[in-house]
Amino acid sequence: MITSGVEISVALPTYHLGIKRFEQLRRAIDNIARRYQREALEDKLLVAYTNLLHAVVPADFPLRTKKIRPGAIYELVKIGGERSNLSRSDRQAAMSIIKKEKEEIAKTDSDALLALRADIEKVTLGTLIQKFEDMLTKNLTEPTWQKFLKANPFILSLAFAYPVLLIQDQAYVGGATIRGAGEKIADFLLAQRYTGNLALIEIKRPKTPLLKAVPYRADLHAPTTEVSGSVSQVLDQKYRLQNSFTQKAYESGLMNVHPYSIQCIVIVGTSPTGKDERKSLELFRNSTKDVTVVTFDELLEKLKEIQRVFSASDETAPAMTDADVPFLACRTLASEMAALLIMTPMMIAGRASSPLLRAGVRPVPGRTVRCDVAIKPAVMRPVLRIAGVAPAAFLALSSKKGLVVSRPDPA
Repeated sequence: MITSGVEISVALPTYHLGIKRFEQLRRAIDNIARRYQREALEDKLLVAYTNLLHAVVPADFPLRTKKIRPGAIYELVKIGGERSNLSRSDRQAAMSIIKKEKEEIAKTDSDALLALRADIEKVTLGTLIQKFEDMLTKNLTEPTWQKFLKANPFILSLAFAYPVLLIQDQAYVGGATIRGAGEKIADFLLAQRYTGNLALIEIKRPKTPLLKAVPYRADLHAPTTEVSGSVSQVLDQKYRLQNSFTQKAYESGLMNVHPYSIQCIVIVGTSPTGKDERKSLELFRNSTKDVTVVTFDELLEKLKEIQRVFSASDETAPAMTDADVPFLACRTLASEMAALLIMTPMMIAGRASSPLLRAGVRPVPGRTVRCDVAIKPAVMRPVLRIAGVAPAAFLALSSKKGLVVSRPDPA
């Protein structure tokens, strides 16, 4: 039933529609019809131009593309709702638009762009962790793991206490005879991002046993031949690279990388569960001063720590009181701490925390670090844990300038 005004109501079985609302609806539908008629005509002209003129004389008739009118994408998303059934091509097109418009978006909607980046990082990290966990359950070959780590060099960086760059996988490091035989090949050649100091990584399988099953003496287990052999292997690669680096660098065009003190890392096996085995592993790998032995599950746990830090940044902080530990709630610092302390891991204990400088944290006298942003306890605990520092080793003092976090000098 048509009524006066703009009111809409239902009194079954009658539907009441105001005449003014009816006119608004009619005009809106007519506008949509006319707009799509114009767009259809433009599409027809564009197709004719492309096939009849541009295809024949492209020099005189340059390629034209369809112009998207302002508001078209907004209307599509608004009408489609939050869970539109987008195809893969649709999603790729959306990413392409953001990529092309990233500079303008950064100027006008920087907060939204940063939030999108954080969401993408968290989703990507979660997918990477799931894939890593799934691979650990399978008896995969060494080349398969090398391919996975090459595609995700960020995981390799977690084995270092400083930011690194992947220079080359399957790197020829020297040792060939005059007949060309015997060339040593390192799984990964990396370099410290700022000094260029080189590093070698040797990859074995997660299923590789770390320790011999039968104790060597009482509760002491010796490393397996595979582990000790891997250590000797990467040390030999280091020796060969140091001897042949000048020629290799010249032939490969390597610049700003140096064999100052080549770091060697072996990624092998998974952490043992028994008390005696854990002790034996730590005794062995802490005695090999020139080679760092890292297990696959330790790298996975570092990834999970990063994920926990990101998740902590999304939590709603409870109200703080004077009786609470003097840490203030902070949503934004979590991702910075994850990126600066974990993604390029820096062991905090006993050294200057240079990555903190980039997060507004500056050293002050007395081995104290001042932070211009406040830190949430749930954020700081996993950061300290992955850095190998007990939270109790830090003191926190609130101040008008921010939060002062200091590491007490040993007695």
